[in-house]
Amino acid sequence: MFGAPPETVEDTRGEVYRLGPALGRGGQGAVYATETPGRVVKLLDTRAVDERALASRIRFVRRLDLDGLHIARPLELLAGGHVGYVMELLDDMGPLEALLRPEASTVRGYIASGGLRRRLGLLAHAGEALAGLHARGLAFVDPSPKNVFVSTDLEHHEAWLIDTDNITVSGEGDPLYTPEYGAPELVKGDGRESTLSDAYAFAVMSFRILSLVHPLIGDAIHDGEPELEAEALEGAWPWIDHPDDDRNRCSRGIPREMVLSPVLRKLSARAFGAGLGDPLARPSVQAWVDALQSAADATVRCPACGSTIFITTPTCEWCDAAAPSAVVGQFVNGWLDLEADGEDALRLGRIRRGVIALDDGPFTLRRRHFSGATGLYGRQPIARLTRAKRGVEVEALADLPLVARFGSERTVELGPRPRTLPLDHRDPWDLHLGHPTERQANRVVQFHLLAEGQR
Repeated sequence: MFGAPPETVEDTRGEVYRLGPALGRGGQGAVYATETPGRVVKLLDTRAVDERALASRIRFVRRLDLDGLHIARPLELLAGGHVGYVMELLDDMGPLEALLRPEASTVRGYIASGGLRRRLGLLAHAGEALAGLHARGLAFVDPSPKNVFVSTDLEHHEAWLIDTDNITVSGEGDPLYTPEYGAPELVKGDGRESTLSDAYAFAVMSFRILSLVHPLIGDAIHDGEPELEAEALEGAWPWIDHPDDDRNRCSRGIPREMVLSPVLRKLSARAFGAGLGDPLARPSVQAWVDALQSAADATVRCPACGSTIFITTPTCEWCDAAAPSAVVGQFVNGWLDLEADGEDALRLGRIRRGVIALDDGPFTLRRRHFSGATGLYGRQPIARLTRAKRGVEVEALADLPLVARFGSERTVELGPRPRTLPLDHRDPWDLHLGHPTERQANRVVQFHLLAEGQR
């Protein structure tokens, strides 16, 4: 690695950037903050990078359609004897890898760094960017916690992919991976970079950020000879939670049932079970995103220790206090056809089922809750739900028609002024994104709200 960084660098257009602290380091270089808002600099080791190849890759990436994706675009190459490039990136961001550092790997550190809900949200947002690339037929090539930058403010869950100079058409890239995140076919040297190898790396990243243990490095590998770890990373050993093979069990990390929902555990079993040897058996990144978002929706905050836990947990597994009271919304969304009856009314479009938990804080219903949409479009806030003494307070957040329907007759139009809707199983209500009339079908979230004690 090169020595101390220069105080300033210049790009090929003559723009000068004064470097700040290193935000992250990798095998080929380091990312530095600058005094220019929205700009960071990637400085590369001149011994490890071909300048002409780098310039060619940057030109390729700059021509790609990356609109709507949280990806740090390379803007300009560096000049003046320095190898690297300037990227656009939000201010106040740091590597996701910080959540694996010792200070964040204790119970106190896990909670202090934002807890389970924040980790689920950060991973979901990172996955949205990666899935967006895959939808364009592109592979990111090297997903890892070093290459995902996230908000340092605990109240925000933004995540961006950086080190984008390696983006390539899926199946055409040369093997490149961060140690411990490479798909077995890449580690063994008999595969190429693809969306499937990206999906494997994302699965490892998600499992590790949530449980603080690598899915392939159990006690036997951790305490054994170095060659055993190499074998495990090539897929020659069972994963740590294999249902039938206990050779690689792990006593470290956080119990998976505390931090992985049932769906996330199923995805892990596919990724690190059959997916070790068969890339086609791996869950897609989009499947992970859907499961991460659903898991985050089903968390509540413990008033005793401040941690976030799954709504199904009767006591806080971090401090043993009784779980907080909550209102649970079990919903089905889809297109509602008012000319049909019963279950047939929700027969159009993609139907998605889920659970949301309302504790003492507000919950934001987003477009994805109505339609299953992902990415920035799916994040659009539609309504804010807050528990009230006599029901649920609903506040419209978008300039879109939002209507509550009680049964088949009575409707209430909702706006920016909060409106309390009763929590009564005898008088259930739906939220419609659009006006519920016989002349149109519109998006709907059908709630079945359960009060405290019914969950």
